[in-house]
Amino acid sequence: MDIYEPVEMRRMLGRLGARVKIKALSVGDYQLSDEVCIERKTVPDFFKSMYSGRLGYQLQLLASSFHTPILLIEGVPEYHPGINLKSYYAYISKLVLTSPIEILQTPNMSSSGVLISLMYTKMGSAPSTPRMRPVKSRGQGEAAIQVLAQFPGIGPVLSWRLLDRFKTLRSVFKASGEEMGRVKGLGRGKVRRMIDLLDFSIEG
Repeated sequence: MDIYEPVEMRRMLGRLGARVKIKALSVGDYQLSDEVCIERKTVPDFFKSMYSGRLGYQLQLLASSFHTPILLIEGVPEYHPGINLKSYYAYISKLVLTSPIEILQTPNMSSSGVLISLMYTKMGSAPSTPRMRPVKSRGQGEAAIQVLAQFPGIGPVLSWRLLDRFKTLRSVFKASGEEMGRVKGLGRGKVRRMIDLLDFSIEG
């Protein structure tokens, strides 16, 4: 269990019979074995990290580090005023259709604790050091996202959108500023910075 997870959750898991070890995890929040890891997000945290692009990066690391990566969403979006349900379900549907992430949802922390403890019991072993999963075809897609995410202001979410529109890195790099500007969230300034970087030349 990651050190930044709530103390209440740690106590709850202990009462439910799980052997809890607190550790600073580089990936995920609850590592159940060398193959299974959970990233837990409350609904407000989900939206905050989704819009910042951090969620895409976290899930990318989770998927590349574990055979069974799980996103646990805690809370009911409909109960949170101001939450954009269309954006929420659009993101979830994209994960379901295009990523290896398993998605679970609970109404509150108590339910999350019960779910995590039951999964832990089913695993039958204590957490150990994570291992990289075998490289599959989608590994190239993850690598392409990483390349685009290095451009200033882009990040994983816009990288997904660029690849979704242009399909390949080569097509992205060949696209005009006007074509790039049609990608949702990719404003004129970001497009200009991408083009400037692509056109950069070291004189000498």
